[in-house]
Amino acid sequence: MKKTVYCAALCIMQYAAYGIFNHVPGDQIWVMVNELGRTNQAIKGYATPITNADLPLNITVSGRYAAVEPLSYTPGGSPITIDADNVYLTLNGYTLTVGNKAASSIVVMNGRNNVSIVNGAINGGDTVFFMGNHNGITLDSLYMNNCGTAGNAAFTIAGGSNNITASNIRENGRQNSDGLFIQNCTNIRVSNCSFDNNLSNGLVITECRHATVENVIANQTNLTGITIGTSSDVYLANCSVAALSAGLAPIAYNILEDSEQVVLNNCSSAGNGTNSIGLFIRDCTAVSCKGFSSYNDNFGVQQSDIGAGSSLITIEDSTIELAATNAILFDTNISNVLFQNVNVISAGATAILGTNASSIVFKNLQLLDLVGDAGIQFTTIDNFVLKNSSLIGHTPLPTTLVEIIDIANISNSLVKNNTLLGNHNLDNGINFSATVLNTCLLDNYVSNVSNFGIQTVVASNYVLANNIAANNIIGIGITNGTACAIRNCTCDNNLIEGIGFGGTKSAITHNNINFNNQTLPANTGIGISSASLNYIGFNNIVLKGSGGGSTAVGITEGAPGGNAFLGNMIQNFSNGTGGGASTVSFYTSSPFNCTPAGGADPVPASHWENLHIIYS
Repeated sequence: MKKTVYCAALCIMQYAAYGIFNHVPGDQIWVMVNELGRTNQAIKGYATPITNADLPLNITVSGRYAAVEPLSYTPGGSPITIDADNVYLTLNGYTLTVGNKAASSIVVMNGRNNVSIVNGAINGGDTVFFMGNHNGITLDSLYMNNCGTAGNAAFTIAGGSNNITASNIRENGRQNSDGLFIQNCTNIRVSNCSFDNNLSNGLVITECRHATVENVIANQTNLTGITIGTSSDVYLANCSVAALSAGLAPIAYNILEDSEQVVLNNCSSAGNGTNSIGLFIRDCTAVSCKGFSSYNDNFGVQQSDIGAGSSLITIEDSTIELAATNAILFDTNISNVLFQNVNVISAGATAILGTNASSIVFKNLQLLDLVGDAGIQFTTIDNFVLKNSSLIGHTPLPTTLVEIIDIANISNSLVKNNTLLGNHNLDNGINFSATVLNTCLLDNYVSNVSNFGIQTVVASNYVLANNIAANNIIGIGITNGTACAIRNCTCDNNLIEGIGFGGTKSAITHNNINFNNQTLPANTGIGISSASLNYIGFNNIVLKGSGGGSTAVGITEGAPGGNAFLGNMIQNFSNGTGGGASTVSFYTSSPFNCTPAGGADPVPASHWENLHIIYS
């Protein structure tokens, strides 16, 4: 068909001046919109013109329809109803004003296919409503403002519809409901849209499959910026949710109700209220969040009620900053979650908090400026992995002392190659406070905490290897443990003790180095006390202990029994240099103490062999 062009030069000029240059497809007709009178004679003969006198309009014949003047309709009912297939409706840059806010602005009847509504503004009215079972829906270049109060979304696409495109939509001020609501649909694309000032949600996609959401902005919504519910194969990219209300605990990104295969890529949440949530994931599987950033949210990421058989959820390349309370919050029974390349900066309470959890992995995690209760805190966790991460406390002193890692019950877990710095104002570096089973701590550096670098209570089958605990009060401590091993660890410049055992059975330390540990009033390089049994210590080196107040002891065995000390070296100890009373005064000249409380020389049950002592 021959291409017909009307007033091409004028059209280009007007497009540059006013930003409106409309093209009705099919017959390749250029439609001019000018400043004076908005003359549209060029479309006549190619599209059915719509005037204000035509309202209410019921479109029952396929074809192209175009407004040729501003449209206004006040009585009840919808001003435009589409009840035909293959309908292209353009408002042609004009505004449709609906005086009755309880009436739908445009209704597309059930089962109609290939319907497009484009290029114009809608002021007032209730909703643009697609009733359901459509195939082929296009919404493009529409602006809806000051919509109704009936509780429906500004744009509603109901169940059973396929192949939906919504682009270049701007919606503002939806009262009592959502901007765009899509339910039980397939093959959806929403792009370059903004939803502002809604009393409910910005964008909702629920019970849908195969959806792409790109370059969507939701600002100042009261409940949720973007919600994905009970949906699968959903991709969100380059979306931004900001300035949520502080009153109703709104959520920037809400992914819930058994959704699966959901990906967030380069999405952000910023400037939200005190009670807001940056990202909420509930009852979902196979969710991936990459390039997510959240600023000033109550919880950066929250996940709840994940079943034990759920597939992997990943949070990657993300930043959660200045959370008002907890940055990352897990509710009970969480499993199969990977955090990779995630930064948490200055959470107001615990940075990462959970209760019962399993198969939680953190890789390349950065926790900075810890000021709350803990950096990572769980009550019970199984198959926990923390690798290649940095957890750094806050300066100056926070309001309460915190643990960098605080886990009550941990099993089958690995903490490897991490750096934990407390700035001398946190309580413990790693605190396993209840039971520990089948867990390894490897290649970690823990420094500058005001109590234990690594503290463990009731541990069994527990291995610490190649760790460095420096500049703490006590380097490494194990109480009431069984079958525990410490090897190739370095404890230096701790103020009381390098390595300490209390009530621990069948423990072994070998190839460890303790040096420059010193305190007031006493110091011990390696301490075995409180009914510890069957301890083996071999090839350990204890250097340069200095008890500033009374005594420095290389190896102390306060309650010996069935223990063995083989091939250890104690060198350059200075005992009692600060004067004062000595709790082991009979041994102030010796770098080791093997006397039970109030007892005599070492009991025969212990075995000492190849002990190398060099006095200071």
